[in-house]
Amino acid sequence: MAARIKVSNISKHVDEEILGRLFGFIGSIGAIEVRQSEINPEVQEALIEFGDAQCVAPALFLAGTELADRTLVVVEEGSGARAAMAAAAAAPPHMVPALAP
Repeated sequence: MAARIKVSNISKHVDEEILGRLFGFIGSIGAIEVRQSEINPEVQEALIEFGDAQCVAPALFLAGTELADRTLVVVEEGSGARAAMAAAAAAPPHMVPALAP
């Protein structure tokens, strides 16, 4: 049975191919739909459909992953986490300074 996740706070430098490579390690992807965020035009959001509902739980562990210049927010579609996604999309990019040797 198919299941979908929502990914928000996606950099404009990231496209469907890059998201497909990242989330494709978890399982077979049926479709990826990337669109501009309605809340913050500087970022994108995506719906990713997995062929197997068991892929959703591992995909949620990719929340917090830094991809390009943004930190991804990953939630299960319909989980009621719209407010969390809105807050993340409105936040400035999170940059982690390099550690000195």
